[in-house]
Amino acid sequence: MADVFCSHASADSMLVEACRIAIEDMSYSHFFAEFEMEGKSLPEKIRDNIRDSRIVVVLWTRNVDNVGTTRDIVNAEIGAAHMASKPVYVFREENTELPLFVKNITDYRVFKPGDYARVVDRLEKVLAKLGKDEDRELEETLFDGVVEVERDEAIPLTLSKGDLVEGMMKEKNKQDFDCYIMTEKDYAKSCSDRSEGRVDKEFIGQSSYPVKWKARKTGVWCFDFDNYGRQYPRTIEVRLRRIRPKS
Repeated sequence: MADVFCSHASADSMLVEACRIAIEDMSYSHFFAEFEMEGKSLPEKIRDNIRDSRIVVVLWTRNVDNVGTTRDIVNAEIGAAHMASKPVYVFREENTELPLFVKNITDYRVFKPGDYARVVDRLEKVLAKLGKDEDRELEETLFDGVVEVERDEAIPLTLSKGDLVEGMMKEKNKQDFDCYIMTEKDYAKSCSDRSEGRVDKEFIGQSSYPVKWKARKTGVWCFDFDNYGRQYPRTIEVRLRRIRPKS
């Protein structure tokens, strides 16, 4: 897992190198796509590394803004980071224009062309907020797989009070589905009568959902995937991880 995923144009080699050195000097790990492209395909590797990173840094320069393919890739990376609920920090070069959706999901810092020292200074301030290694949170994968839903399927998770569960749920064919988070006891009630059982959090009527939810008590919690009333089964890709502070 890399601490920092950096989205950038390969033409900005001097700016990228300055950021790489700053990240390493502060003892954080990083992922720059052009340096590590062996193995997996580009989309899969981007998705995996964004999901596993702690923050996403975007270097939005004229080399991004003026090159259609690069701009599309960077936009896709920003969108993936937003869907994965990752903090996104954008550094925008003067006289470039950010897409509206980027302005709506995050703030950005402006720098003059060639003023890499300003980018590095602000990047170091962002990194300082992440905290030292011994204070970082522990992450554990709870579920990473596919759930086939005819009518109703549940994923049981054993959690402690205060555990934060983050991740993503997405229907493979972009079909809508519902999901309810409830205790094991409430799930059992709902299996006998759909009107019974307290729901702690619900996801309704969409084909994908980012997940960010905290367990209010210790015990077994169920992610209940509900396909009642729909004509076709659902194939749902689910990635969930537990985050808890080091004790």
